[in-house]
Amino acid sequence: MKNRATYALAIAIITLSIAGLRLIDPDPLVRLRLLAFDIFQTLAPRKVDPSYPVRIVDIDQKSLTEYGQWPWPRDLIARLVDRLDDLGARVIAFDIAFPNPEPDPLASLYVALGDKPGARDLLDQLPRPRSGDRIFADAIRERPVVLGAIGRADDGPRIPPSTTAFALLGTDPARHVPTFRTATVNTPDLNDAAAGIGALNWFPESDQIVRKVPLVVRFGDQLYPSLVAESIRLAEGASTISVRSSTASAEGGSLESGITSVRIGRFRIPTEASGQVWMAFSPHLPERYISAASVLDGTAKREDIAGRIIFVCSSAPNLTDLQKDP
Repeated sequence: MKNRATYALAIAIITLSIAGLRLIDPDPLVRLRLLAFDIFQTLAPRKVDPSYPVRIVDIDQKSLTEYGQWPWPRDLIARLVDRLDDLGARVIAFDIAFPNPEPDPLASLYVALGDKPGARDLLDQLPRPRSGDRIFADAIRERPVVLGAIGRADDGPRIPPSTTAFALLGTDPARHVPTFRTATVNTPDLNDAAAGIGALNWFPESDQIVRKVPLVVRFGDQLYPSLVAESIRLAEGASTISVRSSTASAEGGSLESGITSVRIGRFRIPTEASGQVWMAFSPHLPERYISAASVLDGTAKREDIAGRIIFVCSSAPNLTDLQKDP
């Protein structure tokens, strides 16, 4: 009987010790857990079905060589949107924010001519070219296009309301999600024309490796979806993203410990408490990438675009994360 009690006490001490370590979560334990995660990703990478409904339109070195260095004129980006829409893209998501208006093409002429007599009067009489921003805004209006926004820790401009409605199940999750004081957003014309705005921020671990992505963030006091979450919402034709916290009745508890899942259309996505999702990595497959040049010159295959979520980003050297178009 005494041996059983000793055994039970030992088990209880071990269990409490493990629980205490997990609660404190010291750095060595975190590093060990991340190492185990990395080893698992290497030994058992995710297999990708060729019919996977996502493709990347890559502003690669070929695209930059053929169409000029970044930033591209907004009318060229509008042409890219037109081509992708013509090819049947289900959603077009830009891993880019466009916070600054494109310069007036005549502005440099005004500066160069200075105070030369009659020159400014002549320029004033010339028809004003249609701005690239207006062309781009018209191209994305009434189309399933998602633009990016970048959370910032400093003060910034007023944040426009999110285009996405959130249904909160359980306790308000705002204090659990990644939070920024403000955000770099797009020009008002582009913001108003876009079907959705998604956060571009990501959060590396202490070793600067990104292993998870957020589905929801907070800019100021507003919830915003990530670029991925907003793209899924548009692809699903959903108007609302549901965020379930641990105190929701279906979870069967009253202890607030953060977010448990996010529902977008048909998909209920389990998350960690901060609303982030651990990524299941897969090998690099060239067939998942489509050069932006091939879309613009008409050689891209319709079957690679039609019905898919298309992310526009870049693999070009020194341009691997466009994020903000100057």
